[in-house]
Amino acid sequence: VADNAISAAAGLYRTATGTAIVPGVRNGDFSHEDRLPPFDWQITDEPGLSGVTGPVDAPIRSALSINVDAGRSGTVARQLLIMPAGRYRLHFKMGGVDAAHVRSNVSLTCNDAEQPFALVRLSTATSSVQTIDAHIDVPSSCGAQWLAINGDTDLNEPATQVPWISDVAIVRP
Repeated sequence: VADNAISAAAGLYRTATGTAIVPGVRNGDFSHEDRLPPFDWQITDEPGLSGVTGPVDAPIRSALSINVDAGRSGTVARQLLIMPAGRYRLHFKMGGVDAAHVRSNVSLTCNDAEQPFALVRLSTATSSVQTIDAHIDVPSSCGAQWLAINGDTDLNEPATQVPWISDVAIVRP
């Protein structure tokens, strides 16, 4: 979505769904069907790189499973956000991350940029559910942001688990 078309696209989203775009993540627990990307999740579904929503380890009822074949990398899910500049807290729960998936991450990139301004790597889970909190600063020159969940696996490290992520939220501290 070009920067000059974001307001128009947000207006179309509001007309189609009856819901205005507000700062933050929509459907961060992946419990509902995503209706209208890019403001709802765009979930990748291609051979060797996909995201699948559904139940995972208790007590998490719904999550996005990150399915990435050995040696592959790419965006598994993304959502366009409109957040004013300032400091925020990125929060999510995750599990199932093994040595093969340690480069997988959650990133935020300005709509018109190529490099992320924030990147949080998924860490190897020491328990079935791990909570991640990270402070991020949205730059003043960044009117819209892509929130992306990226899978990245090691070609030489066999995967023993399927990582998942849920309860994704971005809030003011």
